[in-house]
Amino acid sequence: MSGFVEFEAKCFTEKLAVNRNSQGRWVANVFTLEGKQREYRSIAVIVGEHAQRPEIKTDGKTAVTRLWLGNGAIQVPSTLVPRLQAFLDKHVAGGAA
Repeated sequence: MSGFVEFEAKCFTEKLAVNRNSQGRWVANVFTLEGKQREYRSIAVIVGEHAQRPEIKTDGKTAVTRLWLGNGAIQVPSTLVPRLQAFLDKHVAGGAA
């Protein structure tokens, strides 16, 4: 796995970015852009350990879908799941960079 790849989309009222850096480490980040200068403000960041891969899981009891990276998770809206899953399917196994 090498090469930077990134997925970015609106996630509820914020933005979600999921990327793999050139060392193969995955990062999930929820952020917002505020003010006239659109200043970046991070809300939550999950940095995976080496060789940890993100995965999408839905809780059968509550039907809440989360993006998991190691022990950390970020809830994602169901409308975003197909696009995010397609991105992960393409890049998690070391595919296109």
